Amino acid sequence: MAKVLICSQCNVEFWGDLNFNSICSCGYNLVQDIVYPKNEKKSEALQKKVVDLYWEYDRMSSSGKESLDDIARLLGVPTEEEVKTMLENNND
Repeated sequence: MAKVLICSQCNVEFWGDLNFNSICSCGYNLVQDIVYPKNEKKSEALQKKVVDLYWEYDRMSSSGKESLDDIARLLGVPTEEEVKTMLENNND
């Protein structure tokens, strides 16, 4: 069954299967409306994704952990160590 999406830039309906190359006739990338809902800023959506990645932290390689911590710092998200420190301080 084909899906319909309305472009948030020009309000034209798009029918068909969406992929990362789904571009409206106005040039807007339709996938942005799915990945970044209209009511969220892109940075907020990215911050939520980084927080979600911390659920996988124990299974990451050391370089993966380092990269995630670097991205978290850039976005203002607490790192794993910062969260541990906050929790320890709250328990005192």
